[in-house]
Amino acid sequence: MSPKLEELTLEHKDLIAIQHRQLSFQHFFKLKVLTLSNLQNRSQLFLIGFLKTLHYVETIVVESGNLEELFSCEGFTLVKNLKLFTVDNLKQIWDVDSRLKPVLQHLETLSVNRCNNLTNIVPSSSSFLNLASLEVSSCEGLVNLITVSTAKTMVQLTKMTKVRPYFKHLNSLRSGMVESKGETLPQCTIAYGG
Repeated sequence: MSPKLEELTLEHKDLIAIQHRQLSFQHFFKLKVLTLSNLQNRSQLFLIGFLKTLHYVETIVVESGNLEELFSCEGFTLVKNLKLFTVDNLKQIWDVDSRLKPVLQHLETLSVNRCNNLTNIVPSSSSFLNLASLEVSSCEGLVNLITVSTAKTMVQLTKMTKVRPYFKHLNSLRSGMVESKGETLPQCTIAYGG
């Protein structure tokens, strides 16, 4: 593996190899895009430590797997793009009590697709000063999209997309942007696909 590697896809078995020092951390110091595929819940503690070493990663893509929580600590300060696809057991992206403010400050795009056990997109006390795009699709268990207090911090938000299959389950949705749409997001385009 080249030390100049900028994009990488890792599966659960690859994380195990890194954990057992079969692959070296030094190969990953220039990574910009990291795709994590088929992650298992038992790899979460190591994953957190591993992600802390990737100081320059700008995009994290998580595909499939049975993780229940993705981030629970600080350390990934330059992540600008987070994309989650079909992480079925994911209940929360961030621990409500976590110290992730440095991460959230830099996040520009958040895309969540087919994460059916996810109940909240973001913790209610979060602020997203640079978030420009929020895309949510087919998250059947979603209860809270974002709270009004969180929406007020999204001063850069220009695109919020919710794809139609998500709306089949609106009766379970309790909180969203509707109550603050005009007041806090005058420039925001809300697109409904489908």
